[in-house]
Amino acid sequence: MVVKLAPKKVANIVELCKNLLVKCFVTIREFAQLIGKLVASEHGVLYVPVFYKTLEIQKDVELKLNKGNFEARIILSNESKQCINWWIENIHHSFKPIVFKPPDRKFESDSSMLGYGALDVTNNLTLSGVWSLSEQRTNKLRFNNTQLFLSFQKPYKPVKKGTIAKLIKQVLILAGIDMTIFTPHSTRGAATSYVSGRIPIATILRTAGWRKDSVFRKFYQRPITNDSSFSKEILLAKGK
Repeated sequence: MVVKLAPKKVANIVELCKNLLVKCFVTIREFAQLIGKLVASEHGVLYVPVFYKTLEIQKDVELKLNKGNFEARIILSNESKQCINWWIENIHHSFKPIVFKPPDRKFESDSSMLGYGALDVTNNLTLSGVWSLSEQRTNKLRFNNTQLFLSFQKPYKPVKKGTIAKLIKQVLILAGIDMTIFTPHSTRGAATSYVSGRIPIATILRTAGWRKDSVFRKFYQRPITNDSSFSKEILLAKGK
């Protein structure tokens, strides 16, 4: 036997999801109201926390950035939009069994930024691997380092921001870009503004190593009117 949501409740959730997706901006309160509806559907949707966790992460980040103001307007990240679309497409035929049978096979695992690993408890087997080929090639050099950029000379260790800034500057010069107009800082600002509407703010802060959101809001959260305008300006400046 299984439990399913009432048709009226399904229709209400779908309507809320669609209303949020068509808006350019939503308030945190509207966002939280949808999350509350999804949490309350737990009795009729199997593994429901998996399908609203992404939304909760963005909500928590946005509340911190806006100092707890539920009336603040935000832009839904691509991850949140995908999560909401999942509910629209799947809630009509979602259900939750009343009784669960014992599993045929049991695995135990934990999350990792470097790779994957699991223990097959049933057969007493282990499996593991890295997330990408580049990490596989540098796995012996990384040890416990999780930073993306490593030095290619001994001692192998994560490079500092000064080294990365110097590398960006050299690449821009080799590309023929006028460094008196476009600096590595302007490149970073444009790139950060571009992704701010596409990935959660928490990811940007963590990747850039910023502890406070005030730095991001003051210097990097700028409107992007045309995705190609930055590159066009560079080419125009080069041709002058």
